[in-house]
Amino acid sequence: MKCDARVKIDKILENINSIYDLDSEKILELRATSVDRFSIQKFPVEFCDWVAWSEKHQGIRGVEYNAQNSCIRIKATNNPLHGAATGVIREWLHGIRDSLSRATGNEFDCIGTTGSYLGGEFDGSEKAPDEGLCQGAQQFPLIAVEVAVSKRTTKVFDDVKQWLQGSEGCTKLVIVVDIIEKSGNCTETTDWGLSKDELGQLDVPDLAEHILQWQKDNNVALIGRFEAFFYLCFYNQKPQKVWKCDFSLDRLKPECLMLEKELGHVMANDLVPGLDGLCFPLPFQELSTKMRRSLSRFEFKRASIKTKEKWKEMKKISDQERITT
Repeated sequence: MKCDARVKIDKILENINSIYDLDSEKILELRATSVDRFSIQKFPVEFCDWVAWSEKHQGIRGVEYNAQNSCIRIKATNNPLHGAATGVIREWLHGIRDSLSRATGNEFDCIGTTGSYLGGEFDGSEKAPDEGLCQGAQQFPLIAVEVAVSKRTTKVFDDVKQWLQGSEGCTKLVIVVDIIEKSGNCTETTDWGLSKDELGQLDVPDLAEHILQWQKDNNVALIGRFEAFFYLCFYNQKPQKVWKCDFSLDRLKPECLMLEKELGHVMANDLVPGLDGLCFPLPFQELSTKMRRSLSRFEFKRASIKTKEKWKEMKKISDQERITT
């Protein structure tokens, strides 16, 4: 975890001493720290406390429970890049749902971020996929999807292990899209050529637009180059890295490479035994296109975050000045 993100998290948790001190506002602040996913280790959370808190805050998303470490885990707010990847796979799952329903006569449903209590060695933990496909009233998804966006290699394969082992074999496949930012966001300026008065007169969209223009004029990248890796993780098998994609704002066409050519699709009988001959091609072309197109919105979101951070800093200074006078 980068140091600046750790400072933000510690600041948010400064007066938080138990899970009962966390409300929707604090959760949103934590999810907006730009860290992909992280555990809160400041205070232990027992299972009964997790159940009571989650019952009270049923509308809050992006919080999971790890019973083995007695802690909660925060997933980052969906950014445009994350949303583009999950959106493509959501549409792909819709096609699988319809095909499996027709082929078997059974009901399959796309479940989105619906949570599940795990069993086995992860007994008591609760997880929610970024997307998922369930068969009928099964508690666990048949397919779980985890999309990670960060500036480093993530711990997303911990999620894979929890799904495949914690579902006791009910989850047959976990799809991982691991998106890593290789550079960017390196400028240290906090005024972007504006005076204090000028900063105070601009609203969030206008200041964000100014930041983007300042970055361009000074040849400073606000976002960097990205690498995306696509993994198929089947039950009782090692994760298979199938596809790689390099993309950035200054590269109009993403550069993609199939790493395992024979794994360009998912076979239906790997999901539901007996469905020989039915397969589902993986949506790599759509995925690369949509991720590349999302980068302009991703850049604007980062500029907006910098705007909000600057406003908080200015408000804090203003409050301190008012107290001293």
